[in-house]
Amino acid sequence: MKTATRYLTAARRHAVVRILGLLVSLLALLAATGTSNGAAPRGLVAAPASPTQGEQVFYVDWNITASGSETQVNGVVKVTEKEQIVMRGSAVVHKKPYGGGSFVLETIPFELTVTDDWEQILTSPCYYQRVRRSITDPARYMGGPDQFWAGVWSPDVGLFQPRQRADGSWYMEDPFNPWFYVSGPLIRYFTYRDDALATQTCEGVSFSHTDVSEGSGYVAVLSESRVLEGDPTGTVFTRDETYTTLADPPLTVNFHGTVRLPCGPTGTAASTAGGQGSTQQVCGCAAYPPSHVFDASDPIVTSLNVGVVFGPVLVEPDGTDIITFVASCEGRGVKNAELEVTVKPEENSGGHLHDGTRPRGYLNGTEISGSRPSIKVQTNDRGYAIVEFMAGKDLATRSSGIAGIYVVKARSTRFPYRQESQTSYRFPVLVPGLQELGPGANYQLFPAASSHPNPFYGTPATLNAVRQLADAFRQRQEEHNGDLRFYGKPEWPIAPTTVFAISLKDGGLFDLPQRGWWRPPYGLHRYGKHVELFFLLPPQGFSGVTPQEASAWLAREFRRLGEQYGTWYRDGGSPWNLAVEQGAARQATMASTADGPNLATGVFLSDPADRYVAGAGQTVTYTVGVENLTRGTQAHNAVLTATLPTGLTFVRAVPAATRMAGPNQPVWELGTLDAEGVPRLFDVVAQVGAGVVPGTILIVTAQVSTSDADVNPSDNQYEAFGLLVQPPGPDLAVRSEIAATAMTVGRPITFTVEVANAGNAPAAGTSLTLTLPDSVTLISATPAPSTSGAGRATWDVGDLAAGASKQVTVTVSLDTALAALASRDPDSEPAGVLTYTLRAGSVTPDFDLSNNEEQVVKPVEFAGPDLSVSLNVAGADGPGTLSAGQDVTYTVLYGNFGNQIAPTTTLTLSLWSGLSLVSAQPAPSRRDTSTTFAGGILVWDLGDLPVGEWGTIQVRLHVATIPSEGSLVLAAIASDTADIRPTDNVTLDRGTAKMSQLYLPQVMRAAQG
Repeated sequence: MKTATRYLTAARRHAVVRILGLLVSLLALLAATGTSNGAAPRGLVAAPASPTQGEQVFYVDWNITASGSETQVNGVVKVTEKEQIVMRGSAVVHKKPYGGGSFVLETIPFELTVTDDWEQILTSPCYYQRVRRSITDPARYMGGPDQFWAGVWSPDVGLFQPRQRADGSWYMEDPFNPWFYVSGPLIRYFTYRDDALATQTCEGVSFSHTDVSEGSGYVAVLSESRVLEGDPTGTVFTRDETYTTLADPPLTVNFHGTVRLPCGPTGTAASTAGGQGSTQQVCGCAAYPPSHVFDASDPIVTSLNVGVVFGPVLVEPDGTDIITFVASCEGRGVKNAELEVTVKPEENSGGHLHDGTRPRGYLNGTEISGSRPSIKVQTNDRGYAIVEFMAGKDLATRSSGIAGIYVVKARSTRFPYRQESQTSYRFPVLVPGLQELGPGANYQLFPAASSHPNPFYGTPATLNAVRQLADAFRQRQEEHNGDLRFYGKPEWPIAPTTVFAISLKDGGLFDLPQRGWWRPPYGLHRYGKHVELFFLLPPQGFSGVTPQEASAWLAREFRRLGEQYGTWYRDGGSPWNLAVEQGAARQATMASTADGPNLATGVFLSDPADRYVAGAGQTVTYTVGVENLTRGTQAHNAVLTATLPTGLTFVRAVPAATRMAGPNQPVWELGTLDAEGVPRLFDVVAQVGAGVVPGTILIVTAQVSTSDADVNPSDNQYEAFGLLVQPPGPDLAVRSEIAATAMTVGRPITFTVEVANAGNAPAAGTSLTLTLPDSVTLISATPAPSTSGAGRATWDVGDLAAGASKQVTVTVSLDTALAALASRDPDSEPAGVLTYTLRAGSVTPDFDLSNNEEQVVKPVEFAGPDLSVSLNVAGADGPGTLSAGQDVTYTVLYGNFGNQIAPTTTLTLSLWSGLSLVSAQPAPSRRDTSTTFAGGILVWDLGDLPVGEWGTIQVRLHVATIPSEGSLVLAAIASDTADIRPTDNVTLDRGTAKMSQLYLPQVMRAAQG
C-alpha cells in the first residue's frame, strides 16, 4: 500500500509554471539572449543617470485567466485535479537610446497580482488524500519592486514599432512573442502554501501536513507570433486569444494583452506600406484633455472604467446618503453610460443572525429585492452617476432601518463582464457611539435570543441611567427591609433589576425574526436611548404578604425611581420601557419638511410579542401609537381611535381612554401634538372570544385626526398585521445558533439548539431532534441525547409548559474531506453546503406546525480571519487625475470579516514619489522607508482585530510632483495568520497628471531631437 508520504512527494508541480512564464515575458521584455531578427543584447546595464533624448514610453497591460479540471480513474483509484489561475498586471516601459543605434528598455511594474489555486484529490476504497497548493502573497509585487532593466539591443529592430498597412489599418509586431525574449535573471518568486490531508480509512490512520516555501518556474506559453491589431489612431494595439494547454489538468487560457503608445505629439516614426514616415500619434481617449467628456456612443470609447469617487463612511439606519459612481475612458469622463446598480447587506451583520429574507435596501427610492434586483442609471454630462442609498426597512411600516454592512455594486451594461467595468463600495449602516452594557452588581441581563445575541448596546446616558436605577432600586429595597426589621417583621429578599433589551450592537431595527417577518416589536429601540426593564420576584417568596402585594409595592417603587432617569412611555404590565433620551435629533432626519403637521399612526401586537397567533379565550395586548413627523409644527385637537374587530373584546386601556366611541372603540383626546417628540403610546388589552372559529383573522386598526390640514393623510390610518385565531394548544418552535456559526474543518464546532413552547397550553412528551449533514459527527452534547446514531440525536424533553423552553449545547466535528467544499473566492457559489435539520414534536396536537422544523444551510469555510481594506479619495481634480500642489484626502476602511481573530494586524499605506503626508487620524504607529515608494510607507499597528471589528483611517496627502508614469497610493492589511481570502488584502489608487504636466517634457525632448 502506498503511504501518505509517497503520495505527497509525488504531487506534481502544476500549470502555474506554464502561465508564469508569460509573466516574466511581460515584466522582463528585454531580458533576452537573441531575437528572430538577429538583434542581440550586449549584457545587462545600470540605469541611466537621467532621461535621454528620443526616449519613448509605452504602457503594457495584461489580464490572463486559466482554469481546468481533469479526473482519471485507474482501477479502484480515482484522481481529480482542478486549477484556477488569475494574473493581472500593468507596466510602464521606457525605451531609451543607448548610443550606436542600440537602446535599452526599462520596465516599471505598476500592478501585478497572481493567484493560483491547485487541488488534487485521490480516493480509493481504503485511502483518501487531498493536496492543495496556493499562492499566499498574490499581491507581493503590487506597486513594483525596484525598476527592472535588461540588456542593450543593437540594432533597433523596431520593438514596439507601430506599422500601417496599405489599407490604412495599424498593427504591431507581437511584443509578446517569446522569440523576442527567454527566461532571464529576473525571476519572480512567490510564497506557496501546500496543505495535505491523508486518511487510511480502513486502518483509521490520518496524516496532515502544511508547508510554506518560496517558488518559481517559468516557461513561455505563447508559442506563436501574432500581430497586435491597432485602433484607428495607431496607438492602441491589442491581442486577445483563447487556447488550451496540453497538461495535467488541461487549462483553458484566456489571454488579453494591450500595448498603448504615448499620447500627444511624440514624433514617433511609423512604418507604412510605402516606407518610413512621421505620424501624429493620438492615443484614444487619453489623447484628449482630462476635462474632456465623451459620449458612451463614441466609437473611440472601446472600454469603460467604473469606479466610486464618493461614498459614505457610514450611514445611520434611518438616514440616506449618496454614492457617486464615475464612468471613464482612460481617465476621461463618459456621459450617457448606462450602469446597473444593486445592493445587498452582508450576512450576520448589524447584530442580526437570521438573514434568510433580509430586506436589501433602497436605491434611488426603489426597493431592491429578488423580483427587482437592481436599477439602471445613466452618467451625467461629467460622467458621474449619483445613487441615493437607504438601508433595508422593516416589513410592517417601512420606517425602521436595518443596521449592518451593505455592499453596493455597479457595472457597465455595455461591458458587463470586464473587471475594470464594475466596482463595489462597502460601508456600515449603524448608529454611532453605542456602547455595550456589561455585567453589573445590582442588575442582570436577560438571556438573549440566538437571532440577536447581544441586545444590550446603548448611549452612555442610557447605560448610566440603567446602572443608577438598579443601584437606587436595591437601596430602596434595603431601606424597606430596615423598616420591616424596626417593626419586627421578616425581611423581603432582594428583587434584582433585569435588563431585557436596549438596542442591537449597531442600532437600527430591533426586529421580530420568526418566519422572516422583519417587523418592529421594539420600534423605539433603534438608537440605544430606550431600555426595556423589569424585576424578577425571588423564588423563595415573601413572608407575611402575598406575591401580588409584594409585586405591587416593588412595581410602584421601581416606576417611581425610574422617573428620575427618564420617561416611562408604556404603562401597565411588565416589562416597562424607559425613554432615557427623547431622540428628537435622530428622528429629525426622518421628519417631513412640509408646512403642516403630518400625523402617523401605528399599531402592533406587543403581548405575545413574537407572533401574531392566539387561541380562543386568550388575552392579548396591542400597542397603539401616534407621532407628528413634521418639523416645527403642531397638530391641534388630535384624536386617536383604536377599533377592535368582532371576535376581539375590549378589556382595558393603559393609559385609560378619554371616552369610548363604541364597545370596542377606545378614544384618546390628545390635544396638541408637537413635532418630533417621543411617540404617544397606549396599550389596549383585549380578549379573543371563546366562540371565535379557528382560522379567523382579526385585524386591529388605528386612526388619528386633527383640526389642522394634514400634509400626508395617507398615514393617518394603520392596520395591524392580522391575528390568526388558533384552537387552544401548544405551539412548539425550534431555533438555533447554527446560522451564526462558522463551519470549519480541523476544530470542534459548538452551537446551541432550542425548543420552545410559544402556545397557550402545555406540550406533553416533547422531543427535540437534530439531524446532522453527511460527514458531520456529533462529539458531545449537554445534556446528553436520549438516543443518537446514524447522524441523528434526539432529546426527550418531557412536558413543556406554555412559555417554557429547553436548550441544548452541541459540539460537532467536520470530516477532513469537507475541506474540498470551501472556497476562497467571496463572489463564487460554494461547491457544496451542509444542511442541518431541527425538528420538535409532542404527543399533544400542535396548532402551528410551520415552526416545528427548521433547516439551516451552511457553506464550509476555511478557518481564519478575512481581512479587507478599501480606499476612497476626496479632493482630486477628477477620477484618476491629480495636480501638483493640491491636497487630497484618502479614507481607508478596514475590517476582519472572517471567523477567527486576526492577531497582530498591521495596515500600511505606501506613497509613490511626489506624495507626502500632511496629517492622519489616527496617526500612524511608525513610518518606514522604501526604495520603491519614495513617499514612504505609513504603518498602523492595529493589534488583534476581533471578528466583525472594523475601522476607518483618514489620511491627508500633499501632491508635490507627479512622475511621468503617474502616481500610486497602495493600502495593504495583514496579520500573523493566513487570510481566508487574500485577494481583498490590497487595494490601490492610481492617478495621472493633467495633460500639460504629463506630456510637455516629451514634446520638448522631441523638439530638441
